[in-house]
Amino acid sequence: MGLRELWPAFLPLLLLSSACDKKEPAPAAQWLPVRVQTVATPDDDSGVRYSASVTPLVQVNLSFKVNGYVEEIYQTRDSEGKLRPVSRGEVVTTDTVLAHIDDVEYADKVKAAEASLAAAKASLLKAQQDFKRASNLYATESMTAPDFDSAQQEYGTAVANVDGAKAQSWMRPGKTLPGAP
Repeated sequence: MGLRELWPAFLPLLLLSSACDKKEPAPAAQWLPVRVQTVATPDDDSGVRYSASVTPLVQVNLSFKVNGYVEEIYQTRDSEGKLRPVSRGEVVTTDTVLAHIDDVEYADKVKAAEASLAAAKASLLKAQQDFKRASNLYATESMTAPDFDSAQQEYGTAVANVDGAKAQSWMRPGKTLPGAP
């Protein structure tokens, strides 16, 4: 007798031995149906929108003479030793800096004012020289009255431009950038 003839007799034994190692599947009541879907962003605006107001935990109302972003606010220690912003009614010493403002924008305005003043002074120098020449020419009757009046008016305008450039608040004597010596 060969293996071919014995094969049908051993088949039920093989099936029984392999079935002993397997656990029974869980009852159908414990199975949860799932649905598989590819994640994608929606093409339409079907999402729900909400409106809200975002408020800070702590708010300090300050005002400054110049514009800019506040970089740092003066803080004091509470009874537990933790830092906190100074509160309304707290006593601070004279010359305590309560806030530091980013002075980049302010510094740019100062540079622009200095450039404007330099340009006005250069214009004034040219107008002075032109007016001096025009005065000499007019005295010798080598220039017409309208040309002399024009030179005189340009000189007056140049003087006013220099005065206007000096009158800008950050160019007044004693005024410096915040934090500058």
